[in-house]
Amino acid sequence: MTEGWLNFDYVILFSQSERMAYSRKYKIGNYLPGFTLAGIYDWNYFLVTDVEGTMYSLPSLPLDIQSIKEFSLPENYTLETDERYAEKVRWYLKPEIVGGNPRDGKNLVWVSLDLHADLIAWWNDKLASKQTDSTTYTESYPTVLKVAC
Repeated sequence: MTEGWLNFDYVILFSQSERMAYSRKYKIGNYLPGFTLAGIYDWNYFLVTDVEGTMYSLPSLPLDIQSIKEFSLPENYTLETDERYAEKVRWYLKPEIVGGNPRDGKNLVWVSLDLHADLIAWWNDKLASKQTDSTTYTESYPTVLKVAC
């Protein structure tokens, strides 16, 4: 895994050997058959590749093939390492897609990649099954996040 700032965006790129494992953790195959998770861009977007190796970006919530856009990293790019964010992902306790406010500091936490994978998978399952009642979402929120916060 390599990660760091690319201009004003934080990028996490998974190595070839990590891509399948992270694809399974994030349940990419459930929502984007034929795609593999290549990384995370600006904490809110996934970078995925198809079987030909073409890279695309799309919001991590909801994972919807209709939102996919071709994406390429700049030629000869370098990522500026920032230890403050190493192996962490910015997470909104109540995502914007279900009415959360990204400008509310109380809505923001930093989570590990593994917890992020659990949260993204949980929310995408909820969104896909239309179980997004924003008044009761915290009642069934993953226990590990309740403890972490």
